[in-house]
Amino acid sequence: MERKERSSLETGGGRKPELPGAEQGVRSTNFVTGLGWFDAIVPSGLPVPASIIISGPSGTGKPFVGLAVAGSWLEQGGRVIFIPIHAAYPSLFTGGLKSMHGLSLQEHPASHFFILFDAELDPGQDNVKVAGSNAIRCNLLNPKVWREALSIASASMEGDGPILVFASALNVLFMSPSYGEQFFLMLLDTIRDTGGWTYLLAISSSILRKKGIILEQAADHLFLMQRVDREKQLRLRAARVRGASFSVDPVPVPFEPELIRQLKGEAVASRRILIPAVGKL
Repeated sequence: MERKERSSLETGGGRKPELPGAEQGVRSTNFVTGLGWFDAIVPSGLPVPASIIISGPSGTGKPFVGLAVAGSWLEQGGRVIFIPIHAAYPSLFTGGLKSMHGLSLQEHPASHFFILFDAELDPGQDNVKVAGSNAIRCNLLNPKVWREALSIASASMEGDGPILVFASALNVLFMSPSYGEQFFLMLLDTIRDTGGWTYLLAISSSILRKKGIILEQAADHLFLMQRVDREKQLRLRAARVRGASFSVDPVPVPFEPELIRQLKGEAVASRRILIPAVGKL
């Protein structure tokens, strides 16, 4: 992917760029990713801390756009909590970061953590399983478990860099007959008040669209993915960026056609497994 020199966050005075909160608690500033195609949309950077939603149909590469942003966050000294609802193992995210962005999470061992969704665990209990040195498994349908998992993740990482929570396919969890509504309301509250963290959420516009629209309207920043089938190309555009100027023109996302086909296949496979499992809970 195209990267420009990481002058990134506008700290001025020739100082080393830092993410918000790196010095003194939580402060609002602009996050410039260093990704040429993304920064073309928001040249002055995204105001953060904030809630950010990337929305679009299944298979349009939303998780990988989020990964690009999360990778920049890590490289600038921040900490990232990954919540890949659609992936049972971290390999999809770790592999994506390595192959697409040249970033190895091994270079940031104390600055990242994985929370893995496990539908086989009882959502009614505080049942959290260790899944590695920087990963846990739990059933996130219960908002209490969600909050506990985030607490464990933040306490497990070192340093004082600001936290980005990057989660994908969260709206699949709305389909739970027992927990879906309360999980949705909890997530809506989080989007409205991030508590000083930055939340980057990739949601599918193909699943429970009405709830997705409510989340989109509540988010600070909203980006939309679209597929141009004739050109075999994915595009990203900004629908809203609060507190900063932005371009409304869609930009091509530099994903190869083979990767696009892979993304679509993974999205289909994920729905086949996840949706029936969540629908029983």
